[in-house]
Amino acid sequence: MPLYQDSIIDVKKAETIDDFKIFNNICFDKTLSSENLINLYRKDMIRCYIGYNSEKPVSVTMVLKNKNIHYLEMTSTIPEYRKMGFATIVCQTAIKDSFKEEAELVTIRAGGGPAADDGSKNLGKKLGFKYI
Repeated sequence: MPLYQDSIIDVKKAETIDDFKIFNNICFDKTLSSENLINLYRKDMIRCYIGYNSEKPVSVTMVLKNKNIHYLEMTSTIPEYRKMGFATIVCQTAIKDSFKEEAELVTIRAGGGPAADDGSKNLGKKLGFKYI
């Protein structure tokens, strides 16, 4: 069951090794293998989210958890689906899920990856983050 669903996107939480392989195929940061990601998930240290457009995975984000502080990281969208709102919806879903889990603070790391043309900072601003 998707955490979020409308006519253009379904957002699901990664829970299986196949889900983490999908996440890794889209994510710009390849430092963690799918096996490492699922192990971190099983230890309740991360959550990964995948946005699907007509059952095609198009956008991902990860939440790194440190007690009641959560960090939004590794947001990526495949190039032909950028600037269409997919990353925004995936991130909004992850943020709402963090607060349901009683996070007191959610932060964002922006500016990395191949699309670091301020797109990630613009996404952060759209989500309501302020940069200092």
